[in-house]
Amino acid sequence: MRDDFDTSELFWIVQNGFKFTGMPAWPGEGRDDEVWPLVAYLEHLPETSPEEFAAMTGDSGGTFRAQHGLDFGVGFESSGEGLLRYCATCHGEAGARSVDGLVPALAGQNAAYLRRSLEEYRQNRRQSGMMETVAAELDTDTIAELADHYSRARPADQTVEQRPDAASIERGRAIALHGVPTERVPPCAACHSGTKSDQFPRLAGLSAPYIEVQLQLFHDGVRTQSPYAEIMHNVARYMNREEMEDVAAYLASLPPGAVMGAEDVLAGEGR
Repeated sequence: MRDDFDTSELFWIVQNGFKFTGMPAWPGEGRDDEVWPLVAYLEHLPETSPEEFAAMTGDSGGTFRAQHGLDFGVGFESSGEGLLRYCATCHGEAGARSVDGLVPALAGQNAAYLRRSLEEYRQNRRQSGMMETVAAELDTDTIAELADHYSRARPADQTVEQRPDAASIERGRAIALHGVPTERVPPCAACHSGTKSDQFPRLAGLSAPYIEVQLQLFHDGVRTQSPYAEIMHNVARYMNREEMEDVAAYLASLPPGAVMGAEDVLAGEGR
């Protein structure tokens, strides 16, 4: 690729593809948040040494794929250990941290929710240029095996890049437990407390950047193509940016697997 494209040109190319070159448009419709990191990577690529490239990608001249059996499709085995290794390149090993705050931790998540998420990616009902191409290669049994594997894993604390201020966490706690009735925003705990349907994801301990992005996608109508996504769209569309950030800060401050509001109970017991 030429190294003289400016940022806006690179964004257009990644988002729309290049005719007559075999390069398709970005598979996840409306996922500009996924396109921009790839643009940043491409801008950095001309200055990247072979050693740095190998460190970033875990590959050196294709030897990683050859050694680990990642030999078809989008680069993984369709089942077994090869597929789990492929998942781990972004989500981390089961029970470990994700490689980046924009990537959700999967360990300890509801199996039913994980199955539904992969099915929605496979059916193009949830948009992601990263995940749709992966899920398209999976059959129903493999999806169930993956969901079960991660749901049984013990979650790890996620790395906090920058600790939100206490006031933001407290505002987020109030929204998560009580909602914002004047803005028609229900409390997060009404569905995500851990005692409701297993179709609702567990949110405690997920990274703040990931939660913020997902709330914005719901808010903007990018995630509306399934009944459960419609529920969240009708919540997030009434939230402003600061409220999203506060809720994300509160949820990220909780230990993985914690119940929203449990800190209030513990505080009461200590008095």
